[in-house]
Order: sequence, then structure tokens, then C-alpha cells
Amino acid sequence: MANLKQINIGLLGLGTVGGGVAKIMHEHAQKMSDTEGIQYRVSKIFVRDIEKSKAKHPGLPEDIQLTTDFNDVINDPHIDIVVEAMGGTSFAADCIESALRAGKHIVTANKDLVAIKRGQDLIQYAQHHQLDFLYEAAVAGGIPILNSLRTPLASDKLFSVSGIVNGTTNYILTKMVEQGRGFDEVLAEAQALGLAEADPSGDVDGLDAARKIVILTKMAFGVTVDLDTIPVKGIRHVTAQDIQVASSLGYVIKLIGRANFEDGTVYAEVAPTLVPKTHPLSTVRNEMNAVFTEGAATGEMMFYGPGAGELPTGAMVVSDIMAIGQHIHTETTGQPFANYSQEATWKRAEDIQSVGFFHFETEDKQGQFIKLVQIFDDAKVSLDKVFQEPTSDDTTAKIVVVTHEMSQAQLQQINRATQDNPELTLISYYSVLPEAK
Repeated sequence: MANLKQINIGLLGLGTVGGGVAKIMHEHAQKMSDTEGIQYRVSKIFVRDIEKSKAKHPGLPEDIQLTTDFNDVINDPHIDIVVEAMGGTSFAADCIESALRAGKHIVTANKDLVAIKRGQDLIQYAQHHQLDFLYEAAVAGGIPILNSLRTPLASDKLFSVSGIVNGTTNYILTKMVEQGRGFDEVLAEAQALGLAEADPSGDVDGLDAARKIVILTKMAFGVTVDLDTIPVKGIRHVTAQDIQVASSLGYVIKLIGRANFEDGTVYAEVAPTLVPKTHPLSTVRNEMNAVFTEGAATGEMMFYGPGAGELPTGAMVVSDIMAIGQHIHTETTGQPFANYSQEATWKRAEDIQSVGFFHFETEDKQGQFIKLVQIFDDAKVSLDKVFQEPTSDDTTAKIVVVTHEMSQAQLQQINRATQDNPELTLISYYSVLPEAK
């Protein structure tokens, strides 16, 4: 091993991800050097509290220096790669910028940063200065989806990528579906298990998934979309009644992020979606993640695995470290991670198509059903299923409508007509994921 080239790594953060990286690099060091012909070594780690970090990670090698000054990591001339494992955007971005200016290659799992303009600016800076900036673990933690889109699927023409990319919401919806429990109860359980943050809004309101869809859209189609342009809807308003009705029709409700590219136009969204029980995504349970792609050559494929966790995410970070090690060895650093780029316009509402599921409440009196059907007829939307749910209240009726494929423009017309009718309330709406072929 003495004759092997050594690559030194500095970690910024020793939390869940940083701890996983340190553990894997220590325990798998021999295999990594045998496989790559390179010796990888974590030499310094920036932490908030040295004593607490030592107590939390008793197996940490003694030759790793812990420091409470991030500059000790960034300005160390012997460190080749800086791994940002802190999360957040502002401080993390400042640290990464300083590291890049010091000539360090970067690895991060920080989707919050990668998905926004400052992150993209840092990536561009790295490329212009022949430095690597890799972020495989930023999407679906333990699934190597970004590298799969970047290399094995680079020869294919992809037109759709969709998936379950937030483990917290998938855990909550799984328990609601399988156990008939309410959102608040399951959320509290997820928080107690460490699967949801004390402030869960980023997860349950869909923003975390939206950030990942920004990254997937770039990797799959070469198209950069602004996070603020993506329609995002979370799971707070998913009810047990919606779940029961969906199940009776052959669907499960999942928080789906998806993006489509066709004829120079792109569309992306995040929303609770009815997934056919025959679709592979319907089988993804608890905190697991999956990404489903559709391509001209490869057809339909699904990538499945853990979406987070110390070791799964850490393994993907280490894979990026090893990739940079090879680039350093072959003097090929500075190639963009997302190396495919093309222009696209946002798809018009008239061209965004999906099947719709509507759940209405109305007064239980003669003529209301006809008025409801007329709303869809006026929008030129054909109906697949229409039925009235039994209720214990004789004064109200609940009606479920499932349409054939319709455009978003037609959906907007139906929503306006519903709002203009004081006797009709739209309880919930979901789009329906197409059947897998």
C-alpha cells in the first residue's frame, strides 16, 4: 500500500451522512485500495463539538484530526477532496466556495443547494477551474440514479422520469394506506423514529421532492428548470376517505415527482398521485425510494433502494470520492457531472395530459348530478367512472368522478366552474399515473 497514490479527504460535518462516509472509508479501506489502486484517507473533519463527536463515533480512527474551524479543512494543502456533509444552503455554499477557491474537488449530498442557482453557479465555477463537483447522493440517497442517467442511459432518448424520492412522505402514506391511520398520528410516529424532522414542512409539503426533481430533470433531459416554476403539492390534505376510495378503484396514493420532455418542451410537478396497483411504484413501501424511467430504447425501468440513511447515503458519497480519485489519477478532472444540456420551453397547459380523479360534495337534491356532469361536458372532458358514495347524512351527497385523459387547461376550466357553483365543493383532486406498459 506504501506505493499507492494517496488521496486525502476532508469532511465538513460528522452527522448522519458524514458519519457514514467516515465509517465506510475506514472499514472498506482495503477493498477500495485494491479496487482502485489508490489509497483514500479521511485526514480532517470539521465538527461543532469535538468531545461530543468523539463520544458519538467511538470507532473513529485516532489519526483523523477533528477541528471546530472549517478553514483547517479547506486550507490544508494536503487535502484533495472536500466532502460537504452539513446540509443547508448559505453556510454550506460559503464553505464550498472557499474550498473551490482553494483548489479542492467537491462531493456533496446537499440537494437543497444543488437545486438552486447558487449551487449551479458553484458547479459552473468548479468546471471552469478544472475541478470536480459530484452529488450522486443528492437524489434518492442509496440509489445510484444520477450516475445511471449520466452514463448507462446516456445513449437513450428519455422522455419521462418519475418516482418516489422522499422517504418521510412515503412512510407516512404507507401507514395511512395499510393501517387506516390519520396523517397527524403517523407524522408524530415518524418524528419519534427519526424519519421526519421536528419541522417536517420541507418533506410533507413536497419541497424536498421538488428539489430532487429539478436535479433529475437536468440529468435525464439536460434541461435546467427553475424550482419556483414547478407546481408542488404536499400530503397534508390526503384523507383516509381518499385512500379508501382510491383503493376500491385499484389505486394507492403516493407522493410522486415527475418530469416529461417532448418535442422541445418540458413539464415537471410534485403531487399526491393515484398510482395503479399494477404499477411497480405502487409496491414501494415505508421509507424506500424508487425512480421510474421511460426511454425510446430501454423502455420502462425502475431503480429501487433506500432513500436515506447513514450507510446507504454514505456509500453513494464514497462512490463520488472514488470517481474523483480516478479523475485525479488520469488527470481528467473538471468534467461536468451533468454533462448533457439542451434548451426547452415550459409545456403549455393545453398539452399537459393526465387522467383526473375528483371527489365532490354537494347538496343531496334532484338535479345536482346533472349539473355536475354538465361541468365536465362543457370542458369537453369524457368520463370513465362516476359514482355516489354512501353517507350517513341525508342532506349531502359525495360523488367521485374519474375522467379519461384531459389537459391541464380543461382541469382549470372545471375548477373555475366548481368554484362558481355555491352548491358544489371539490373535496380533493388527484392526477392518475398511467399504467405501466
